[in-house]
Amino acid sequence: MTEPIELRTARPDDYAAIVALQKANVIHNLSEAEQRGGFLSAEIPEDKLSTIALETGIVVAYDGSEFAGFVCISRLAHWHGNAIIDALVTSLGEEATFEPARTCLLGPGCLAQSARGKGVIGQLIEHAIATAKPRFRTAITFIAADNERSLRATEKIGYRAANRFVVSGREYCGFWLALS
Repeated sequence: MTEPIELRTARPDDYAAIVALQKANVIHNLSEAEQRGGFLSAEIPEDKLSTIALETGIVVAYDGSEFAGFVCISRLAHWHGNAIIDALVTSLGEEATFEPARTCLLGPGCLAQSARGKGVIGQLIEHAIATAKPRFRTAITFIAADNERSLRATEKIGYRAANRFVVSGREYCGFWLALS
């Protein structure tokens, strides 16, 4: 990547690139060897992406004209009834004092292969945090326990590890970050 990375809030014309990047990186579409480069545990449908983007925001990164990645910012209310998010919130109960109305889910986030290992995820998260700070006090996220690359990136960014939890036989690590 030779040009500066462009970071901005997603627009409707970005949604197809977000969906395609998710599809290319969701765990069930990757070989075991490809999973070592990081993976998404699930995909967000385009209609839900639109709702999240319009209400709280999705930060996207471009390297010139090449889509480099994204990070979603969403209210916990968007995920009520989602087994993983419900378990994440429960797992944080003793680790972080937070008000659900002032807590956001920061993620999922994903980078194109060409953007990995170049500090782009840190830039995306930094921009997402700046976007979230006026409305939220705490950001939470989760990573599959066997997703070592994403775990390292999350810890490097400064998230605090919370409890681990299991949903449908898969182990996840919960994380939280004070925004204020």
